[in-house]
Amino acid sequence: MSKSRMIEETDAVERIVVFNKQWDGRLLSRKFDAMAHDASSFLRASAHLFFERLAGMALPASPLVFGSGDLHLENFGSYSGENRLTYFDQNDFDEAALMPACVEMVRFLASIMITVRLHEPDDLDPRRQAKQALDAYAQALADGKPAWIERELARGPVADLMSGLSGRSHRDQLDLFTRVGRHGRRKLLRDGRRSFPLPRDREPSETEIKAMLAAIGKERGERGFWKMRDLAFRIAGKGSLGRPRYIALLKGHGDPDGNVLVDIKSAWPSAALAAVPTLQPIFADAAERVVFVQRLAQARSPAFLRASLLSNHPFVLRELQPSEDRLAIEALVERPKRLGLAVETLARIAAWDQLRGCGRRGAAGAEELITFGAEDYWRRDLLEAASECAAEVERDYASFEAAWRRRDPRLTTLTGSG
Repeated sequence: MSKSRMIEETDAVERIVVFNKQWDGRLLSRKFDAMAHDASSFLRASAHLFFERLAGMALPASPLVFGSGDLHLENFGSYSGENRLTYFDQNDFDEAALMPACVEMVRFLASIMITVRLHEPDDLDPRRQAKQALDAYAQALADGKPAWIERELARGPVADLMSGLSGRSHRDQLDLFTRVGRHGRRKLLRDGRRSFPLPRDREPSETEIKAMLAAIGKERGERGFWKMRDLAFRIAGKGSLGRPRYIALLKGHGDPDGNVLVDIKSAWPSAALAAVPTLQPIFADAAERVVFVQRLAQARSPAFLRASLLSNHPFVLRELQPSEDRLAIEALVERPKRLGLAVETLARIAAWDQLRGCGRRGAAGAEELITFGAEDYWRRDLLEAASECAAEVERDYASFEAAWRRRDPRLTTLTGSG
């Protein structure tokens, strides 16, 4: 039995209240609805709780790697790089940190077990599916050579995703978030689904964001391209719902169909650090940490990726992708062979991303990761830990779902509906 089961349980609802009380209440109701949908959605939106629980568990010793800190089945997707080519990789590094490899992977394995149990397919075993992914991850580490997924070489569900993004026109992307007005210029759709008007009483102000974008244009020698046409508060993600996040419409290559959309997302300390005793590298701020790890890990990063300061708070800026086309996991569960192919691919990507960070700022060297991947003494223990983590998430989900269904005042007070 892990240490977490021998100490007094922390009330999941109370921990969620404490974590979310500083965020925008207009989006918390939406976030809590998503968290109450199922255990998989709850896992995605409660990384802080996962790592608080994990801090009391014993994991096998493992080399230090730069991890995303929030590795789960839906933290992978297709996107366009600044070279306009299509890539498939991990795509959320908000919780990124230097951590033992097993801390990174236990969340990924737990997400597989939760997803398979959630859909209860007759011919899929949660633990066996997780082991399949773990073996693929270990083999990729043992090979010692980071690779990447190219559209021409992709297979199965990943190939379908990459083909879908490559076939979407730039105008199609703009039409998801904007409309063309009477004077031939686009305006953002403030439809309450993907975005809504800027809060009047919040920093940073529209003027400050406009000035920041203009400064980037001056730095890059692209003043006209970075001229802001419109700005709105963006609605996206699960765990980050309620945090300051904006969508900016830039002049780009010209009005109306040459416009460009950028995502401006606030950065905060990594929730993974609750379970990571490792001394961290020094970064100027949370955005510098996120951008450093993302650039290090991905084979190619999204266009315009950079850290910025607004009202003395760190933000990460990058080109906006409509939804960064994630795998349709629910559909894959109904097709076990395709699910198996997908989770093996995701596991290999996780290994490749870790290998790219070898030897950087405290991370283990390539030989240490290769040796670790070739050994198997740690795999059974990691699967056991992932199984226990999955059970913890499901218990916490049941507690939260019941509280939200009965409109627990601790939660409704945050959303303004209590």
